[in-house]
Amino acid sequence: MEERQAAGHHAAEVPARAAGQHQPKSPVVLHCMQGKHHTVTTNTTHTTGAWSTGLCDCATDLETCCCAYWCFPCMQCKTTGDFGWCCLLPVLDFCCVVSCCLRSSMRERYGIHGSCCDDACKLLWCYPCVWCQMAREVKIKQHGSSSTTTVVTTQVV
Repeated sequence: MEERQAAGHHAAEVPARAAGQHQPKSPVVLHCMQGKHHTVTTNTTHTTGAWSTGLCDCATDLETCCCAYWCFPCMQCKTTGDFGWCCLLPVLDFCCVVSCCLRSSMRERYGIHGSCCDDACKLLWCYPCVWCQMAREVKIKQHGSSSTTTVVTTQVV
């Protein structure tokens, strides 16, 4: 890095890869201006590839759990609407088609690993648990756990 600073008036792109970390969407950019400032900007996306809560973690969000227990269709419509889809789609959920499509879309939007086959099996064996998990995921993503961190550091050299 000292060689880049001594080199003078150029900007260098340096890929930021560390063991066990995901590669950032944009590279780390170093701007070196002959003895003035040294700025490092890093955008890092933290994606675990997993759901924020487990399939049977209903106790982590009692509000969603109680809503599902007392009025399951209301919870389904709220979840679908909060995700940005028509809130009445769960009414048309024959053979879990809407549920599978919604779960697949959630996985794609939030970067969660899985497959349609896995979704269908989970919905077949534990339909209410899957819906509660999807409701918790939407709630978590809406209430601010930002997956992108931007760090800007400036120092006089």
